[in-house]
Parts: sequence; C-alpha cells; structure tokens
Amino acid sequence: MSANPFVKISPRGKLQTFGSKTWVAVLDERTDLVYPRAPLPKFYSYDGALEQEKTFDLLGTGWTVPEVEPLFLLPDRSRYPSIPDPRYFDCPAGWYWTRTPAAWSPGSVAWVVVFGNGGVDGVHRVNVRRVLLSRPRQFLGPRSAGRAAR
Repeated sequence: MSANPFVKISPRGKLQTFGSKTWVAVLDERTDLVYPRAPLPKFYSYDGALEQEKTFDLLGTGWTVPEVEPLFLLPDRSRYPSIPDPRYFDCPAGWYWTRTPAAWSPGSVAWVVVFGNGGVDGVHRVNVRRVLLSRPRQFLGPRSAGRAAR
C-alpha cells in the first residue's frame, strides 16, 4: 500500500495516533467507513450476517454488512496472505460477506471479498463466511476532531 488510509479509533470513539495500543475500530479515510478492529467471532450465512446488523453495538449502533467495493479496498495485495494491514486490523485470512448480490443470481448468491488472495467471488447465501461490519464515519461525531497525528 502506498499512503496509509487507516486511522485507529479508541473505545470512546476518538481518532488515535498510529502508535496507540488501545483501539477498537479503524477508519478508512478513502471511503469514510469505520470497521471494527476484528471480524465477528462466529461464521454466518448471508442472512445470519445481515441479522448481526440489528444487535452489534460497538461505539453505538448503525453497523451494516458493507458493499463489495469498499470492502475490496481493505486487503493489502502487496503481501500474502492479502489481509488488511495487521498494524490496524486483526482480520484472519478468509472469505468475508458483502451485502452486494451477484447479478447472475441475486436471490441466492452474494459477493464475498477474499482476505487471502485479495479477490472477490460469488458465494451461495447458505454458506457460512466471516463478517466484518462497517458504518459511516459520521456516527463518530463531527469532522472537526480532525485527523490524529501519526
């Protein structure tokens, strides 16, 4: 990766410096989406992944299964396995659900992003995969807090 787009977020929802040792979430400044530091601990079917949106409560509510495009930006394809930058994320290699349906079979297949080879694939919704939820930055509060010094 060239310029690092990630910023750590504290348990109180504040932007942190790169050297912070205590963070629970990560802001991707390219998309203004916030992700938990790690995926949910269990694997879920597509419908089960969407159900987690209702109860996940890290730094508040409003979390969703992300679309394929922003999640596709997370893996660092300069390394193998191509997982999101481990200085920010605790995401093991695996297949991660997106909410984006596959055009050829939208009722039964959805896109997954593969943290491992850095690609995408269509997977039948009954299969179980990992889930890394996201939510918009504005849930953290006003931008005036500014970017934390690195």
